[in-house]
Amino acid sequence: NLPVAAFAKMAGKSRRWISYEIKAGNLLALNVGNRGQRVPDWHLDPLKHELIQSVLKLSRGADPWQIYHALLQPRSMLRGRSALEGVTASNLDKLVMAVSTAVKETDWTPPRVRVA
Repeated sequence: NLPVAAFAKMAGKSRRWISYEIKAGNLLALNVGNRGQRVPDWHLDPLKHELIQSVLKLSRGADPWQIYHALLQPRSMLRGRSALEGVTASNLDKLVMAVSTAVKETDWTPPRVRVA
C-alpha cells in the first residue's frame, strides 16, 4: 500500500487527480491514522483495477477496510486463492459479485435476541 503521493507518481498522475479519484470512489484508499491514506498498488494492474473499481461501485458507502479484506479473502472457487490473486478476464464478473456479496454480508449484523 502506497502513500497517495507515491501512488500518483507510479501511476503517472498528479496527486490532485488521485485525490479526486479517491473522493469519487474510483480508487480504494485506506486510512492509516496519522499516516494518512494508502492506495493499494493493485490499482496499477489493469485487470485488478477493474475488479476493485467494480466492487467499489457496487459497495458504495462500505468501509474501505471491509472491501480490502474481502478482496484478500481466500475463495473456494479459486482453490483458496484471493480474488486479487485469481482474477482473469473470464472470471472477472463472477469475482465482482462474490467480493461485493462478501462486503455486503459484513455490513449486516444479525439482531440480538434477548431471552427472558
